[in-house]
Amino acid sequence: MLRATRFLFAGLLAAALVPTAAIAREQPKSIGSFQAWAAYTIGPPQKRTCYIVGRPVRSEPEVKRGDVYILISDQVGDKAMNQISVNAGYPYRKDSKVAVAIGSATFTLATVDKPGYQDTAWALDDQTRTGLIAAMRKGSSMTVKGEPARGVGTTDTYSLDGITKALQTIAHACR
Repeated sequence: MLRATRFLFAGLLAAALVPTAAIAREQPKSIGSFQAWAAYTIGPPQKRTCYIVGRPVRSEPEVKRGDVYILISDQVGDKAMNQISVNAGYPYRKDSKVAVAIGSATFTLATVDKPGYQDTAWALDDQTRTGLIAAMRKGSSMTVKGEPARGVGTTDTYSLDGITKALQTIAHACR
């Protein structure tokens, strides 16, 4: 059941990452599971996207939400590396920021008020991406706090077990 859910989830993520025509031709390929993280590739070598996905080990409060996950991607064609996004499973409050903490390190992610993206927060600059990736590699857990457009704020806790190997795997696959 968990395996089937992961493959369904991988397919949904691929829809957000590559053009629809490419999805019709190719399904995401699992390139490994690394404790709390799963790694995938999709696309031909010159336009390949490699990504890892992590899901929270704890979410508070327990409220009905859509898919909640962190996605980190490398894209060969765009030469975009370590693109970090957090999906909250609900639309974020307009103009809100998302707080990420790993040990004593804190980071702020931006939300976007555009159709199809209201449930996602992004690390928009290189300094945030670089610092967040470095902290993730050193840390053991990460908390993400967001404010929904309606209702009470949430705190999601992610395990960072296996993230270093997962990041190395997608970096190698998307050279």
